[in-house]
Amino acid sequence: MTRWFARVVAVVAGSLALALAPASCGKLYIDGVVSPDGGTPEGCAAGESWCDDACVSLGKHPAHCGACGHACEDGQVCSLGACAETCAGELLACDGACVDPGSDGEHCGSCAAGCAGEQVCASGVCAATCPEGKVLCAGGCVAIAQSNLHCGACGVVCGGGSWCSAGKCVCGLGQELCDGVCVDVGSCGECGPCPSGASCHEGECKCPDGDDLCDGACVDLDESVEHCGSCDKQCGPGEACVSGHCE
Repeated sequence: MTRWFARVVAVVAGSLALALAPASCGKLYIDGVVSPDGGTPEGCAAGESWCDDACVSLGKHPAHCGACGHACEDGQVCSLGACAETCAGELLACDGACVDPGSDGEHCGSCAAGCAGEQVCASGVCAATCPEGKVLCAGGCVAIAQSNLHCGACGVVCGGGSWCSAGKCVCGLGQELCDGVCVDVGSCGECGPCPSGASCHEGECKCPDGDDLCDGACVDLDESVEHCGSCDKQCGPGEACVSGHCE
């Protein structure tokens, strides 16, 4: 009986040790589940991501600007998820982060004013709850219909020259949002104009007769030392491309 009881105790103790053992990365829960970088584990506020064992806002954090681990250089700030020399619009630079002092729980009203405990930042003042019409995102009360840091939903950042209008990131007249950046719209149904040397024909970018499109430019495969005979063939030092052959 005593030996059987000792075995049960050993098994229970081993299971408990595994459940509480530290993990190599991420946040550890009682059941041993670890949240990977970039996730949003329970405990992070809406609009925040889990990076290097901490909940961060990718739209402003200088060590995780736009993505976990993407750090800005010395002297730069993280503005709307991109490293820049200065903050965009009316955002305020606080320790390398471009924040909205009207809705930032860590910099509420000014860089040095952070809200305590369960308080939230509402219109630059720490309060118990958000007023009607505002949504709680990353410790602050925001109007998601017009917030460039939380556009339409917590954590949706409008960058690349866009701004938030009616809960959507929009660009100026004659531009379109492509991969998070506002670019001039070409007439080929694509983001931006056709590559160098190409022109639009029936909705497709095409090179002049005799040229091929390689690495975003029109080239003559018979003469190009960078693309001799094919886009992926480059001639060696001192060689020339003659009729598509390196000589």
